[in-house]
Amino acid sequence: MEEFLSTELIKIKDYKLELGNLIVLVLFIALVAGILKLVKKLIYRSSRLKTGEKFSINKIVRYITYGVAFIIALRIAGFDISVLLAGSAALLVGIGFGLQNIFNDFISGIILLLDGSL
Repeated sequence: MEEFLSTELIKIKDYKLELGNLIVLVLFIALVAGILKLVKKLIYRSSRLKTGEKFSINKIVRYITYGVAFIIALRIAGFDISVLLAGSAALLVGIGFGLQNIFNDFISGIILLLDGSL
């Protein structure tokens, strides 16, 4: 069984994707999807929150979960994310300056949805 799971599917220089890692990755993605569905049901079941608040809380939880799950999925697939994060730091600073207005509008929209005065 161990020999079957350690079968190499892809090999590029130092990187190799094994069947066992691919199976764990697929199970992880299914787990994340199930957790997001469960969280959505729990949020929308609440009677204390308004519809806009439910929507915005659900979106915030989804964004955070997708970000964390993406990093974990890269680790499961065998990528060294420390090199990726260090290399993308300068690029992200430039993108951050360009996206300031969009990010401000995004945060303002979330505040308006949570406030509910509209």
